[in-house]
Amino acid sequence: TTRTSNEVEWTTDLVAPGGLVVSPVVALRGDAFTYETQSAAGLTTERSGVLGMATSGVELRYPVLVQNGGDSHIIEPIAQIYARPNEMRSGQLPNNDAQSLVVDTTTLFERDKFSGFDRIEGGTRANYGLRYTAQMENGFSIGGIMGQSVQLAGQNPFAVGDVANTGLQSGLETEFSDVVASLHLGYVDHFSLDHQLRLDEETLEVRRAEVELHHMSEPFDLSLGYVFAQAQ
Repeated sequence: TTRTSNEVEWTTDLVAPGGLVVSPVVALRGDAFTYETQSAAGLTTERSGVLGMATSGVELRYPVLVQNGGDSHIIEPIAQIYARPNEMRSGQLPNNDAQSLVVDTTTLFERDKFSGFDRIEGGTRANYGLRYTAQMENGFSIGGIMGQSVQLAGQNPFAVGDVANTGLQSGLETEFSDVVASLHLGYVDHFSLDHQLRLDEETLEVRRAEVELHHMSEPFDLSLGYVFAQAQ
């Protein structure tokens, strides 16, 4: 497979009266590709073509700061909507670099949740959630996010399988995605506990859970992690 990809994005932050942060975004992407396949009989077939995607969207954030002595708390509702056409040739092309798809709070607010260039997220989708961060005077910090994604219009690319079946049973293949949540606890630079959770959107059954405990004290840097992933 040979491919060239070009992408341009424009975005800015506008602060409205009262503290509402409005972030419009416009993005264009174009791909040209060629790939060869060989049958069991040794027959080689070459195909080539182009792909394109145009995206327009907006993100709304409303951070609220609460201070209590030397402690500070920020509560921030977040909502996004991205409008775009369907993914061209969805699931029909080789997928070499977009096979990994972990749905959690680190990818919830991504414009394109695919991990590589071989798949492009299409259709109109909204992401929404609540973010909380706190910094304590005694050196402790707390962070948390909880949210969900919904396919509003067009073809859901995560419901279309490819050679690796990327997207199927990822938590994004249904109209309303699985619910994702995360928690971070930290103490200065010495200790942290991070937890990621993905729950079924209807039953709240645990689909995936990750916990990592990290401790740094010279000359040691120690971490212990646990991952549960439901069978697919």
